[in-house]
Amino acid sequence: YKALSVIYAEVRPIENLVIRTQLGADFSHTTADMKSFPSFPGNNGIGVAGRSSADVVSLTITNTANYNFQLGKDHSFNVMLGQEGVDYRSESFQVIVRGQNNDYLTDLTSGTRAASWGNSSSSYAYLSFFGRAEYNYKDRYYADFSLRTDGSSQFGSNKRFGTFWSAGIGWNLHQEKFLKGSDFLNVLRLRLSYGETGSQKFSAYQALPMFKYYDNDRYGYWGGAYLMGLGNEDLKWQVTSQYNAGLEFTILKNRIKGSVDVYTKTTNNLLSSMDLPLATGFSSYMENIGKVKNTGFEASLSGYLVRDTERDITLMVSGKLAYNKNEIVKLSDDLKRQTAKMLEADADINTLYYEGRSQNSIYAVRSLGIDPSSGKEIFLDKNGNPTYEWKPSDKVYMGVAEPTYKGNAGLSFSYKDLSLNLSFGYHWGGKQYNSTLLNKVEVTTTTIKNSNVDNRVFSDRWLKDGDVVYFKGLSNEQTRMTSRFVMSDNVFSLQSASIQYRWTADYLKQMGIENVRFSVNASDLFYISSVKTERGTSYPYARNVGLNVSLLF
Repeated sequence: YKALSVIYAEVRPIENLVIRTQLGADFSHTTADMKSFPSFPGNNGIGVAGRSSADVVSLTITNTANYNFQLGKDHSFNVMLGQEGVDYRSESFQVIVRGQNNDYLTDLTSGTRAASWGNSSSSYAYLSFFGRAEYNYKDRYYADFSLRTDGSSQFGSNKRFGTFWSAGIGWNLHQEKFLKGSDFLNVLRLRLSYGETGSQKFSAYQALPMFKYYDNDRYGYWGGAYLMGLGNEDLKWQVTSQYNAGLEFTILKNRIKGSVDVYTKTTNNLLSSMDLPLATGFSSYMENIGKVKNTGFEASLSGYLVRDTERDITLMVSGKLAYNKNEIVKLSDDLKRQTAKMLEADADINTLYYEGRSQNSIYAVRSLGIDPSSGKEIFLDKNGNPTYEWKPSDKVYMGVAEPTYKGNAGLSFSYKDLSLNLSFGYHWGGKQYNSTLLNKVEVTTTTIKNSNVDNRVFSDRWLKDGDVVYFKGLSNEQTRMTSRFVMSDNVFSLQSASIQYRWTADYLKQMGIENVRFSVNASDLFYISSVKTERGTSYPYARNVGLNVSLLF
């Protein structure tokens, strides 16, 4: 169950000043039971039972003071000051017992031994102070400024607080004398802004060194503890600063409207996981690794092709296009040294970062395909020589795992009480590592022995001398990052479609019914992609169709 309560008090000591205090409490409790009966095939007459429970409590206090006033007829001001605090705590446990030998006795007490048990807890506190000021002159010029300081217990003790600010200006050109009253131009607005935001993309205790006591082992009468996590006391806020310039317009009596925004977004103190040698006991830890820059634009346009109010017919189309380029501007010296050292030792690194490249870049060893005489994959090493040996140090840049361009388009048509809406989505210019296809067809012999597999494992893989195929021969060697599975990612899809009819009649009104609405809604009616992404029982491609009938009284 879940409970949410909010209490607030508000006072107005003087005209246009509102002081508000709000207390919020969010509590949730969830329990779950699981059972596996002894008679179930494959259980060999042994049952399993388990129970888990989780409690989450979040307390929030917010205080704000808002004051708006005018100087003369032309100058309008709005000022707000505020403070917010959050205290979050969660705790969960799980117990699983096994050994039940009767389908009617499958609770926790009927098990003969504990299979597993454990508990976990998490907590953090958050404190913020913020303010905002807005100014408007004759609805022609406007400006705003905001400042906030945020502190979080999730950061190391040396870097708990971060301060962020933003400012923006705008100009409503359509309110100027030389444009006001124009029959062609209805709205023309220019805006310019700069802002900073902070983020904390990691779990509650990753900045802190943690120890945990052994709860099931002893040395004589003494207990022990072990290092549970590596901390980083100097971990600090990831700060993103963004410049934005935009233009909005509406023309022809609001028949056509559009906007264009150009931005530059820079992220400093980029948070990421740093790989560690497993000999340390940990595979990674959180670190501020560098600086990333995003540049791009967003443009949208919509308009009425038909807007006939007399015959009650409208046809409107809309479209949006976005472009983004991601680039690593600077990396920490620690990360550069780590990458060079691990590649020199031919250690495989899950994620590679290089200055001048996107942080979403794909790196793989170049492939010449499958050797028809042996069924092995032929690679190109870093010097361009063919080899059967796959090495991490031979990885090269293969593209970016995100689209360069993406957007959507829509069509809306209505005739009296009948309406139709279509929504399309598209993207292109990126790459994708088709791991799903890899995991379905190029599986190991151990997987074939122990699991059901796709029939292409035996029809599309190399089996005998002379086979010219896309997939290598059967073996127990796991396929590593290879250019064979790096594919261009271009998509066009019909995301949703709906048709609706509103039925009205005098005899319906006599029964107290204002109208009856019939609608058919469908999603993902078609999906065209350059990547034949395999889909199965875990995430199937679903075409959903729903019929709705609603009555308005």
